Amino acid sequence: MKSTVKISVLIVAGAAIAQACYYDNAEDLYQNFPKNCDVSAVTYSLEVRPILDQNCGSCHGPIAPQAGLDLSTYDKVKANVTRIRDRINRPISDPLVMPQGGPMPQCNINKVTAWIDAGALNN
Repeated sequence: MKSTVKISVLIVAGAAIAQACYYDNAEDLYQNFPKNCDVSAVTYSLEVRPILDQNCGSCHGPIAPQAGLDLSTYDKVKANVTRIRDRINRPISDPLVMPQGGPMPQCNINKVTAWIDAGALNN
């Protein structure tokens, strides 16, 4: 009778442990390593401008830009590429990471960085 109780306890414990395990999908686990992020030909008008508008425009627009950083035109973005690169590439734990709500998707960071590395052209 004691061995039946031990086996029952082991079965219940094994089932509890098995249910405690979970599996995340690759997108959640590796979100900082996007597979389909083409940075070979990033353009300002088609990719960088929309990324900046979506992630930076509400705080760094032409009317009362925060920290004096207006990113509303190409010339103003071009003049601040070093500052932009620094802020979007900071770790999430850094209080100076931008945007303030947390970093933008890694693919967007990669695109902006690639555009800057290619000379920050007005293309």
